[in-house]
Amino acid sequence: MKNITIEQLESLGACNSGLDLFKKYCGNSIEVTEANALKVGRFLDSSWASENLLTESQLETYKEALAPLYKAYMEAEAPLYKAFKEAKAPLYKAYKEALAPLYKAYKEARAPIYKAYEEAEAPLYKAYKEAEANLYKAYMEAEALEFVKAYNNDF
Repeated sequence: MKNITIEQLESLGACNSGLDLFKKYCGNSIEVTEANALKVGRFLDSSWASENLLTESQLETYKEALAPLYKAYMEAEAPLYKAFKEAKAPLYKAYKEALAPLYKAYKEARAPIYKAYEEAEAPLYKAYKEAEANLYKAYMEAEALEFVKAYNNDF
């Protein structure tokens, strides 16, 4: 049987959280067996592993084998999710109804505060935009001149 090592994963650019999980559940190396796959598979990113550890031929075979499994999973999961959404709907409706007067009061209390902020900020923003416009004009002119130099090889 083949092994997967932490060094191998590092060289392939595995993310830090993936490396941490690998170290936690596999140590520095793990033999690729069915028993180990069942033991640690749910903790590891099989999508990343398949894309990075399998050859193109192996990946194609793997994806073909997964297609009917995924279809069956989605078909079995759909009624569960539907039931969840249906059960949750009245709870969410009650939440939104309870929240409505609080949000209305918040907006009303916030309005004069935000108006004062906007009025105080307006001259600051105007001054910033005026200064920024002059700076941007100078930058664009310098950029255009650098383009002319580069195009004409005058560096």
